Amino acid sequence: MNVHDGLIRSGGWHFNNKIETFTNATNTTTTAPKVSSSAVTLIDGDFEAMNLTGIVSTNTTMSFDNTTSALVNWVVGNVIQVLPGNMYMQSPKWPGSFCVHLNNPNSTTGSTSGSITTTLAINPASGKVFTVQFDIAKHPDSPVNSESVIKISSISGATVNGFGLNKPTYNTTDTRMSISWSTQSFIYTGTGVATNIKIESLSEKYGSLVDNIKILTGKHALSTGTHFAELHLWQKIMPIFTFVAMSSLALSYPSFGIASL
Repeated sequence: MNVHDGLIRSGGWHFNNKIETFTNATNTTTTAPKVSSSAVTLIDGDFEAMNLTGIVSTNTTMSFDNTTSALVNWVVGNVIQVLPGNMYMQSPKWPGSFCVHLNNPNSTTGSTSGSITTTLAINPASGKVFTVQFDIAKHPDSPVNSESVIKISSISGATVNGFGLNKPTYNTTDTRMSISWSTQSFIYTGTGVATNIKIESLSEKYGSLVDNIKILTGKHALSTGTHFAELHLWQKIMPIFTFVAMSSLALSYPSFGIASL
C-alpha cells in the first residue's frame, strides 16, 4: 500500500503537512489537539443544511455552479459537485450525508475546477489569530499518482490577507467507499473588517473533497501548509539555480553546450 504523506513539494522545497489522519481501513483517528478556545459561528460548515428545493434525488452526485447552488451560506465559484454518503465515504470524524468536491469533471464551461466562499458572520478582530480546520480527501476516481491541491484564503473586499496551499494524504488503494480523510488547518489574522473564507481547487478534472469546516479563535495548527511567500521566492530563484547548474555542466563538458541540453 502506497501512502502519500501530505508533503507539498515545489522544486527542491519540502513543506511538511503532517496532519490528523483517519485510516480508510479502520476509520479510527489519532488523538486531536485539545481546543481551548471557543469556535466562531460558521453556518453549514458541514454542508448538511442544503436547500433541496427542486432537487430530484440526493442519492446521486449533484453538480452546481454559481447560479444553481443548493449550499447554504456558501457561494460557488465556477463549478463543484456535492457527493452523497451512499456513493462516497464521508469523513468519519463527524459523518454526515454530504461533502463537497471542489471540481466537476463533467463541466463544459472550459474549466473543471471550482471554489466555495463564505462570509463570516462577525468581523474578525484586528490582529487576532484564527484557525480554519477542515476535513479533506483526494477524490478516489482521480488517477492514482495525481496530486490535488487546494488554496484557502482570508479575503477582505478585493484584498487577500493571506492564503495557504494544502493537499490531502491518500492511499493508492482508495475507493469510493474507502477514502483516506484527514483534518488540516489554515491560520489567518483578523483585520477588523468583513472577511470571506474561500476554498478553491488548483487541480483540473478531479480535485479535493472537503467537509466539516470550522473556525476557532487562536492558533490550532494541524498542518503547516505552504506559505505563498515561499512559493513566490522559489519561483524567482529556480531559474537562477537552473542556469547556474546548466552553465557549470557546459563548462565541465564542453560537448554538452547549453544549447544542446
